[in-house]
Amino acid sequence: MKRLLVDVLPLPNETPPQNLEWSPVVIDLLRATTTIVTALYHGAAGIFPVTTIEQARQEVEQDGLLAGERGGLPPEGFHFGNSPLEMIEKGVQGRRLWFTTSNGTRALAASRRYGLPLVVSMLNLESTVSCLVRRGKPVLLVCSGNSGSESREDTFLAGAVALALSQHESNAYRLSKRAETAVDLYLEGKDDVTAFLLKCPHGEKLVRIGMEADVKYAAQENVCPVVVCQQSDGWLRPQSLT
Repeated sequence: MKRLLVDVLPLPNETPPQNLEWSPVVIDLLRATTTIVTALYHGAAGIFPVTTIEQARQEVEQDGLLAGERGGLPPEGFHFGNSPLEMIEKGVQGRRLWFTTSNGTRALAASRRYGLPLVVSMLNLESTVSCLVRRGKPVLLVCSGNSGSESREDTFLAGAVALALSQHESNAYRLSKRAETAVDLYLEGKDDVTAFLLKCPHGEKLVRIGMEADVKYAAQENVCPVVVCQQSDGWLRPQSLT
């Protein structure tokens, strides 16, 4: 049996050397994909990602909510920032969100050239891996990065996904060199994920602007068992786990 490739894009504008029918997975651990997973797990009806603040303001519907950040903080007039804890505390049950962030929503837009992407965080790691195994395609892990630079926390999560796939009982996956490098980073920090994230440059920045609780929340594993996929109409919605 030919094994399926798992590869990592350190930045969303890069191109994989292989031309395959990928199952793309977008990663922005601090914090966009963590926020998306949290909002949908806690009952949001859907999240519509856009790349600019202006687009979000123009397209939001009358009963919709604006959410997102620039420089880690919510733009003027937005109902929410890019905080998963804020989604829980304020409540998003049954609401639709128009969402824009500095890096994560751009990565979602870029990843669509490979197919309709899944969204992963530490919170839904196991559920996402199970979905990828069911799909049975090569996996492309698209890291959002941070303002055009590679992100340690995104590579770390890519390593977690790659390792889980490589160790799956199906023995269906093989890792690219970039995926192996990501696994090495994951193994370096996996014993204390919170400490690892707090020491990452972006984690340190979030602490400086008062978002340490978000960083600690993002370190939790498998507390939001939901599969999140972008639909053909652009909306991010939860999928059945079966």
